Amino acid sequence: DGEDDYVDMGTEYFSLDLGTEDDCNYTISVAINVEDLSNNPVLLGNSDLNSGLYLQVNSSGQVVLQIGDPSFVSTDEIIFENTWHHIIVNTDCYYNNLLWVDGVEYDLGDANIDLSYPGRNLYLGKSNGLDDPDQEYNGLMDELSIFHSLVTQDDFSSYDFSSPEDIPDLMGYYKFNAGDGETLYDHSG
Repeated sequence: DGEDDYVDMGTEYFSLDLGTEDDCNYTISVAINVEDLSNNPVLLGNSDLNSGLYLQVNSSGQVVLQIGDPSFVSTDEIIFENTWHHIIVNTDCYYNNLLWVDGVEYDLGDANIDLSYPGRNLYLGKSNGLDDPDQEYNGLMDELSIFHSLVTQDDFSSYDFSSPEDIPDLMGYYKFNAGDGETLYDHSG
């Protein structure tokens, strides 16, 4: 129903001892429709605010990427309530972050970062260790993709998701189309 729901994705994503250079490149793509921005909703995360990662929209409509201790915030207010938006964010886990919303690139900021934190579950709709349950996501999500590579907007637009098994470095692809129940299927192949 899109209210106070979350999905425990387990420890497969962003929870490894990630290594260096190309072994630590990640991209998250998701379509969202946020009902209420006032609670700074968390889209997904495995962070406790000091380590790991979470992706959030703040009450001003800015996209927030928290990686370890640093937090990166889009300079523009780009997410609006009750409107579908497509977000692509990527990180090399060490310094560079890129953000696209609805096909437009936005500045997200860069700094020395550390994504690695073994053994922590990834959640959709909330994050580990956040003390404020009011930050849970209220709204709809669709078409979540997680890649183990740096994917740009142009790359993403060229992918054929009717054959996700052929998309390079796709770790997970969730269409949110089960219809009912509590199961979210990975269609990545």
